[in-house]
Amino acid sequence: MPQIAIFSNEQLSKTELGNQLRALRLHSLHESSNFAVSVLLEFKVKDRYVYIGGVNVENDENNRLSLHAEQNAIAAARALLGSDAIFTRVFPMGGPKEVGPGKDPRANVFIDLCGHCRQILLPFAAENNKRHMVTINGAISDGKSIQELLPNAFSDKGLKDEKYPHPLPMTLFNSKSKAPFSPLYFFTRDVQPNLDHNDIHSLLQTLLPKLIDPQWETSKIRTCILKINSRYVPGVLMQDAAFLPTTALHAALGFGITSMGLAKLNVQEVHLYGLPNAKLEDNELGAIRRFAQNDVPIHFYTSHGLARSYNLTVYKQEQDKAWLEKYAPMYSVLLSNSKI
Repeated sequence: MPQIAIFSNEQLSKTELGNQLRALRLHSLHESSNFAVSVLLEFKVKDRYVYIGGVNVENDENNRLSLHAEQNAIAAARALLGSDAIFTRVFPMGGPKEVGPGKDPRANVFIDLCGHCRQILLPFAAENNKRHMVTINGAISDGKSIQELLPNAFSDKGLKDEKYPHPLPMTLFNSKSKAPFSPLYFFTRDVQPNLDHNDIHSLLQTLLPKLIDPQWETSKIRTCILKINSRYVPGVLMQDAAFLPTTALHAALGFGITSMGLAKLNVQEVHLYGLPNAKLEDNELGAIRRFAQNDVPIHFYTSHGLARSYNLTVYKQEQDKAWLEKYAPMYSVLLSNSKI
């Protein structure tokens, strides 16, 4: 099984990069395009190299909610590394799902970053960053920077970034919690302990969303932890200057699919951290239902701790009821005044 995060004292070799990217492609969810994409982002954290992967996760019901592999990977990196998520190199690989290494000429084709992904990656690119395309057969292209690929780009570099302070300093971490300080360590360890609500609340607050300005806020849910196949996976809200956001829930699902694949994927718990009036949108509820085998619990947390808990079915019923109470009278008036 491919690893979503690889730690190394040295840069990965050409062979290691190709092997990891090919393994990741097997976890791609490509039901619309039948085109499997994987990517590795390289980070230098202190004296070590960290490689974080992502795959494309397509959504048949609403393609706008699909995750590009690079979008998936940078969201995972932000959850794991926080403000250290500044990549030095990016390695994309892609091709039709049926193509593997061998004599098929399509296995020798380079695929590049799309404009959407260049825009999303730009704020996280180191000054000396390079993009190297990788074929399915393992050939690696010369490097170009994201700035070269997206000249005269519009980004949040000139905006007041990180307007929100970190919600909970690391030194104030719950001393009774079994969750370690570092999301990178906890979410990539082989064996995770079971967490209670206090543990999860503390861990949710260590995750650092990408926030630019409250006026641009596309969701009041800032961070998310899902329990999938008995493992906890993180997600953070990712704002972008060009309004290409990723919700914390979709980021967590992307993390889970990248690391575990689709075979018997089962969402067992949903934990959400944000403002007191935070709520799940219909597309997020649909994503939970898609990968949940049972009526899963949904827990909402604020800075004060656990605030509300529901089962998925009850929460959906309450949301539908609230919608009807708000909009049904309006539609009734419109229908009564319409001429047929």
